[in-house]
Amino acid sequence: MLLPCSAVVAHFFLRDSETKAWIGWVWLALLQAGRILNAEPRPGSEIHLLDLYIWSGFIYFVPLAYQAKIGKAIAQLWLLWAVPVALLVGLPGAEPPFPAQYPSPEVMKRARFYFVESVFILAFVTIPSAGKQHTLVIPQSAGPTLDCLNYLSLAAFCSHKAIIDVVQHTWR
Repeated sequence: MLLPCSAVVAHFFLRDSETKAWIGWVWLALLQAGRILNAEPRPGSEIHLLDLYIWSGFIYFVPLAYQAKIGKAIAQLWLLWAVPVALLVGLPGAEPPFPAQYPSPEVMKRARFYFVESVFILAFVTIPSAGKQHTLVIPQSAGPTLDCLNYLSLAAFCSHKAIIDVVQHTWR
């Protein structure tokens, strides 16, 4: 709770809105650095997700510095960041394994994991602020036909662990 309280105090005392926009960046860097430098066992992951939820609520009201520019770059240059991130994740069964759930005791594996997480967090947070002219917009006519995506995402969530186990078994 120290980081959210510090961010609120900094927001209260800083007068310049450009300076306030850096609070979210510092907060995210401290969140991820803490996870990289300290392997927290269970329930560490759940606490981390709560921290990210509180962080995202804060940056909703105090946007990140250069959020729209970064969102535009991430949306337009997605191939330049998606391929390296996919290579960091690695193939199922490849060594060194990607630490999917429990924090690894090795700092480099944790750094790899939280770097990938940070890239996805920034993509989800910044791309919407780039505006409709710089992102892929789904036409209104396609909206009703996309209802099946709710069911597909539910099926993916319910079966992803089984699929990972099968794929890892066949790659070994």
